[in-house]
Amino acid sequence: MVIAAIYRLMMPSELRKAIYDGFLGKVLLYKRNFNILFKGFLRTTFPFLYKKTSKNKAYRFLWENGISSYPGDYSLKYKNWKIEVLVEPDSTLPYVIHNGRNLFFPKNFSVDKVMTLYRSLIIEQDVDSPHRYVKHFSDLHGKVLVDVGAAEGIFSLDCIEYVKELILIESDKNWVSALEATFDPYKNKVSVLHKLVGDSKNPNEFTLDSIISRKIREDDKIFVKMDIEGFELKALDGASMVFQKFRNVSLAIATYHHKDHMRLIKEYFQSLNYRVSESEGYIYWNRQLNEVLLYANSSNQHK
Repeated sequence: MVIAAIYRLMMPSELRKAIYDGFLGKVLLYKRNFNILFKGFLRTTFPFLYKKTSKNKAYRFLWENGISSYPGDYSLKYKNWKIEVLVEPDSTLPYVIHNGRNLFFPKNFSVDKVMTLYRSLIIEQDVDSPHRYVKHFSDLHGKVLVDVGAAEGIFSLDCIEYVKELILIESDKNWVSALEATFDPYKNKVSVLHKLVGDSKNPNEFTLDSIISRKIREDDKIFVKMDIEGFELKALDGASMVFQKFRNVSLAIATYHHKDHMRLIKEYFQSLNYRVSESEGYIYWNRQLNEVLLYANSSNQHK
């Protein structure tokens, strides 16, 4: 710690940055991710010792292409992708033109931050990504989309022409103005809710039961997309009435935040007699490869 303090004191910040970018950063990156890279090295060097699984393929990708949250060939096509960031004059919100529509970001986002995030979002929702919530956006035709953990809302924006109604739920106040700007052209069928979704035990949280029961009719077809940084099980505990009362429910639930969430969330929906399936592939998260999405459908939809 003392040596590090002396180093920061003696070295100008510009020189420290140059050293980090040119050498030190790479050393630390490999040190922090040694275990996963070593597994990739073994699977690349001795492929005959390992089964041909999507997980082993992800290990090899990380060794051959470097550390990435999205260890799949689909991510490589966006490596040198050009992104233009614009600023809306009145609101001063930065935005990109996404499939012909304006996708806004918070005011405090720099151009570089918008570019980095938007590239990541495009990779995330690539048709071959394990993080893609639906194969075809038209699958949501006529449904009510409940986007839990909406953030920038790119998925909902891609679905906006197909859905009957859209409910965007986001707990981070920083995103609310950007969401309202993005969906302003569709405000006749869009609600933006600044709410923290959880179970009924915390009075400061809202439940999906309370939100959906007030806004959606029982005969509506509902699609719930949920990606809330590892609190998915807690939010599901606050949605028991939805799964009992509403007859046409389908979901895409993020499971990659915790290693055991795929198993636990799958068991949860199997106990409700929902049909379940998993996205194929892995995300590199918290220095391990985790399963990404669980898809669930109420059995009533298949009768």
